[in-house]
Amino acid sequence: SSSIRRNFAPGACPFAPLTCLPKFQPMARSRSAAGVGAAIAAGFGAARLHAALAVDWPGCQQHNVVIRNAGQALFADLQGFGAERGCFLDDCLNSDKFEVSDIEYCAEVCNALEKCFWWVWGVEEGKEKCWLRTGDAGREAGTGWVSGSKDCVPLGTKKLLMGNDECWVDGHSYPKCCDATYGPNGNDDCWNRTYHYDICCFPKESLDARKAKLSEPTVAKPMASLPASSGNILVYCIVAGLALGTMLGFSRWCRDAADDIWDDMCPRPGR
Repeated sequence: SSSIRRNFAPGACPFAPLTCLPKFQPMARSRSAAGVGAAIAAGFGAARLHAALAVDWPGCQQHNVVIRNAGQALFADLQGFGAERGCFLDDCLNSDKFEVSDIEYCAEVCNALEKCFWWVWGVEEGKEKCWLRTGDAGREAGTGWVSGSKDCVPLGTKKLLMGNDECWVDGHSYPKCCDATYGPNGNDDCWNRTYHYDICCFPKESLDARKAKLSEPTVAKPMASLPASSGNILVYCIVAGLALGTMLGFSRWCRDAADDIWDDMCPRPGR
């Protein structure tokens, strides 16, 4: 109950501003808060409560809010999600942060980790990074930071699988094959000539490749470079036919036109 009082204290609401409910006051003063506490005690769970009050992406993002460590940093194997830089003590196999260029992937990684309930995205030492948290006790104002709950992810997000998902067949999985306890080359029982640690224990698309793809400018192709497909040829023929028909019709009208004011439009020999 003490944690409920702390988390829902005025000015420290863990939800997006539009979803904060003024009835979440100390339990002794509010039956509504007592009801919420009872629901959580009955197994409703803080994460489900967050989901029930969530706003769709990107409205669920909490801007200018940072969640510091406060004993709730989530240290996890982030290498399986493609993390290579910006990790705690340069160890991406056991870190609460990693370097990533897009906020969407930060949210997706937190959503994929069972014990992650909050994510933070911001800049440290000139690099964009993502931090993972088990709670929001370290919440405070922070210009330029963005935070979100576990369920604050882009619509249509699918649960991320660690490593290369093409490897995980016939009972194989990242924990079974790539866990750090097996050493730097993973579990030897998982590998053959086709599948090995470097292929399977990292995502098929690296974060650098993802960043390059996101930064590629969208350039419209000129008409001349478009392939002359059968559909394009048909369109060209229709347009050309309409133009030819218009010209022939105008010529016929000029040939038969009466000798009046409108006849001046028609170029006739000898005039």
